[in-house]
Amino acid sequence: MLIFIPSYKRYNAVQGGTLRWIPPYLRHRVRFVVREEEEEWYAKMLHHEMKEHGVQLVIGSGLTGIADTRKLIGEVAAQTGQEIFCTMDDDVQFATRKSSDVVNLRPSEVEDMDAMLAEMGLLTLTSYAQVAISLRQGNNNVGVGPSPILQENGRAIRVCSFKTKEFNECEHGRVQVMEDIDVTLQLLSKGHRNAVLYYWAQDQKATNAPGGCSAWRTHEVHDRAAHKMAELWPGICTTRLKENKTGGEFGTRTEITVQWKKAFASRA
Repeated sequence: MLIFIPSYKRYNAVQGGTLRWIPPYLRHRVRFVVREEEEEWYAKMLHHEMKEHGVQLVIGSGLTGIADTRKLIGEVAAQTGQEIFCTMDDDVQFATRKSSDVVNLRPSEVEDMDAMLAEMGLLTLTSYAQVAISLRQGNNNVGVGPSPILQENGRAIRVCSFKTKEFNECEHGRVQVMEDIDVTLQLLSKGHRNAVLYYWAQDQKATNAPGGCSAWRTHEVHDRAAHKMAELWPGICTTRLKENKTGGEFGTRTEITVQWKKAFASRA
């Protein structure tokens, strides 16, 4: 399973971001997806990883946002014969439950990441169109036990694996941001179940960190997307005002509440 990591204006931080959590012996599966104008910079910062571990770049020409980038990822996965693929934001950090008997988390280690990726791949191949890793916030709300601990038809963001065919059958670019939510809802509404795994957890250091979507996501862009999602998914997405202490400029913003299971129940 290839691991695609879209990245924009974060070439000085790639070594300390998501890549450091991927076991060195699995990094040959990693594809950084970058804009054509930034190829030289990413190649320079990733030179060691490309030479020693087989990390590769996927260069996008004319990309204008994350929706374009995700569409390109699906196309590359199909062109290279990948039945499934994984996407990860470039600034994610991972944790694993301390044991199967507790909900307490610890920083993930190499063997944890290996097991996590293997579980995601297996479940995507055999049972689900999309498999995601739980957010750290709320991870302890789900019971204990050995992996897989999962819930079906829920919120899936930042770290997701997909069936390539089903992903590419979705309509991309309907919203400039929140596009990942739109794709998940399209999959669910078509009757494709997803699974969120809770033996592992993921989070970010901060919302709207420099680079990435923060380079072009304004309040206007974000609010427009929220209202568009409510328009696309009446009765499933509703808007609300959110306050987040770690959000910086986006600490107060329009967000959406999503009825994930209702989307699956509405399947054609």
